[in-house]
Amino acid sequence: MKTLIAYFSGTGNSLFVARELSRAIPDSALLSVTKALREQPPCAEYERIVIVYPVYYLGLPLIVQRFFARFDFSGFRAIYYACTSGDNNGADCSTFKITKALRKKGKSLSGGFNVQMPGNYIKMYDMISRGEIDDLLAKARAKAQAIAETICANGKSDKRDKLLPLALAINGVWQSGVHTSDRKYFVDAACTGCGLCARLCPVNNIALVGGKPSWHHACEECLACVHGCPQKAINAKATVGRARYGNPSIPRQDLIAGK
Repeated sequence: MKTLIAYFSGTGNSLFVARELSRAIPDSALLSVTKALREQPPCAEYERIVIVYPVYYLGLPLIVQRFFARFDFSGFRAIYYACTSGDNNGADCSTFKITKALRKKGKSLSGGFNVQMPGNYIKMYDMISRGEIDDLLAKARAKAQAIAETICANGKSDKRDKLLPLALAINGVWQSGVHTSDRKYFVDAACTGCGLCARLCPVNNIALVGGKPSWHHACEECLACVHGCPQKAINAKATVGRARYGNPSIPRQDLIAGK
């Protein structure tokens, strides 16, 4: 069964899992969610799809929710998701939201999975150590292999949402203001105007104006720009002085090329 693996990734964690799944699932191909929404490529050759994305504020990134609402799932016999998060099966409303979106299209969810990855939402907390990161990534590879085996066997996995009312409320409030969350970013004098932030942004929300990044209020709050700046010149108030992260197995150029 040919498998399409669609992913959304800001700092590389979800692309890492998508690639691990693709290596383990025969006859599979990768496609970014942003490219799928923008280009609507033909997918008739695929019978199964796996959507890989990070959990944001206890649920779906807004762009992933839009993907489930707009993408044509009619030709797929099996639909799975794999979410990445810094918490191992913490509070989440993904299954509820995805099931609801698919039901509107006359489709059902075959299964969902969670892969714990290094948390990098440095607006709330600092990064863990490199040793802890390496340990989590090794476990994530093994988890991705197990997920791939389940998917290849057409298995079911009922990832249950936790604290659903709370997760729905928090995710909904966050989604309502996420596009303008970029108003809280600022650039300090260390900025060299290299433009890497604009190239990394998966939704092309950044342009250089006068040699400095300017945000256009279509933000998904993936923090790719904050983590990706070589000078640590992009910050929100809470990120100043905190470590930066990029998945060590995913070159930045791969994130740029895939968007």
